Amino acid sequence: MVPIALAGTAAWAVVGLVLLGLRGWLSDHGHTGWLWTCLAGVLLGLAGTAFMLRHDRVRARRRAAAGGGPASPAGGSPGSGQPTGSTSPSS
Repeated sequence: MVPIALAGTAAWAVVGLVLLGLRGWLSDHGHTGWLWTCLAGVLLGLAGTAFMLRHDRVRARRRAAAGGGPASPAGGSPGSGQPTGSTSPSS
C-alpha cells in the first residue's frame, strides 16, 4: 500500500507544480483553489504514508515477537499453506 500512497502523493505534487506554472491563468479565472487542493493532497499523502509505514513497522514487530512472520518458512501458521504439525495420522 505504501507504493500506491507514494505514487498518489507524487501525482499531486506534479499536478501542483504544473498548476504553479499556470498561477496567473488560475488567478485570472478564479481557480486559485486548485493550488490549495494540490497542497492538501501532498500533505495528506505524506501524512498517510508516514502512518502506513509506522503501521507496517509495528505489525512486523508484533509478528516477530509472536514467533511467526512472513519470512518464516517453518512458521506453520494457519492459512499460510505450511503444515502446523503432524500431517499423517499415526497407525
